[in-house]
Amino acid sequence: MKSFTRKFAAFVVLAATGLVGACAGADIPYRLPGERSAILPEDKGLVVFDSGPAGLTPARRVQYSDNQQRVDYALFEGRKKAGSGRAELVYMEIAYNTIWSFEFPFIIADKVNAWNFSKGKPVEWGEAVQLETKLGWIFYRPYKLIGQLTGDSRQCFGMSGEWDIAPGDNNHRPTRVMFGYYCAAPGVAVADEAMRSLAEGIGIRGVTVRATGHADRIYKFHGDVEAHFGGPGASAKAVETARGINGGIETASSAGIGEFPFRYARQFNPYGPDDIED
Repeated sequence: MKSFTRKFAAFVVLAATGLVGACAGADIPYRLPGERSAILPEDKGLVVFDSGPAGLTPARRVQYSDNQQRVDYALFEGRKKAGSGRAELVYMEIAYNTIWSFEFPFIIADKVNAWNFSKGKPVEWGEAVQLETKLGWIFYRPYKLIGQLTGDSRQCFGMSGEWDIAPGDNNHRPTRVMFGYYCAAPGVAVADEAMRSLAEGIGIRGVTVRATGHADRIYKFHGDVEAHFGGPGASAKAVETARGINGGIETASSAGIGEFPFRYARQFNPYGPDDIED
């Protein structure tokens, strides 16, 4: 009887080993993808921006995803590039139906000062207000980015929004976050009403605008990165692109933000106030 038991146990171990090996090599739908990043085509990604007369179009898109979150970065520029208006926006969201949320204690000024485009430059701040947009309620704050020469200053606004509190998170944190800025061309005066209208043009594909074949939050959460993932080297290059690093060097005038991909996701304990530590 003992001999049979030992043989049966050995069979179970071998069978399990074979099963695990088979699963590891198969493209099964529940396999977790891990950390990956990809440079996306201009017509992909999540962030959209209807800039109206400003005429901005997507110039750079990068997306990061892991087992819990995805982070979408987008740069929008006018035709003249350096001499035109520009916007940079980041949108992040947690995978549907998880026990994760974002720790996001920042205000607009924190993030405006973090972008490569405005880092270290003098800023004259206006008053922060809340706006109701297609995205929901957002915080909006106008400011002037002071240039080195007369006529180089830009009128800008920063925005920030947090939505969809995670069910069960006792700290009431969001599962969707967006922040970014828009700056007009140097020396161009823009009325506050027009700036607010631009803020209302910021959206999310599949949320504020209809989209066909986009990577939705439930069924295709990792779809954009999976479709354009080029391996570990390309993934590292994508992160550098979102950070504004060119050949290992970050320039003051470059786009991007050095904190990408941010890693603000936290695993919460639905039965207590403290997060679950790794």
